[in-house]
Order: sequence, then structure tokens, then C-alpha cells
Amino acid sequence: MTKHPREGKIILNTEYERLGTYYHVAIMLARVKKPKDKLNAENTAGDCRTFVIARLRNRSFSFLYESYC
Repeated sequence: MTKHPREGKIILNTEYERLGTYYHVAIMLARVKKPKDKLNAENTAGDCRTFVIARLRNRSFSFLYESYC
């Protein structure tokens, strides 16, 4: 078990670090006992979903492959 310091460098799980490196994203840690950031993250995900659906709304696809081209 890893103990994290109250202040200073954050120790990241190696699997999360590999995931972030693979997808070229930053891993943002949330609060443990009072996750106040969860609502912001879910709102952002909802906005992204709305944007993607709006862009594809008037298109029809006969194969899933066509949506990637």
C-alpha cells in the first residue's frame, strides 16, 4: 500500500500512468472523501456527447466503418 503525502509530488499508479501516456491525456486526481469534481467531469462528458451527436444528427450510415471515414 502506498501512502501519499499531504503536499508535494503525487504518486500515480503505474497502470494509470501507462493509460495516460497511451491516450496522450493528463490524469486528474479527484478528492477521495468528498468528490466535488465529479459533477464538473460529468457535465463535460455530457457536453462532448451532445457535440458529437449534433455533428452526426443528419447523417445516415449503413456500416459502422463509414462513420470513421
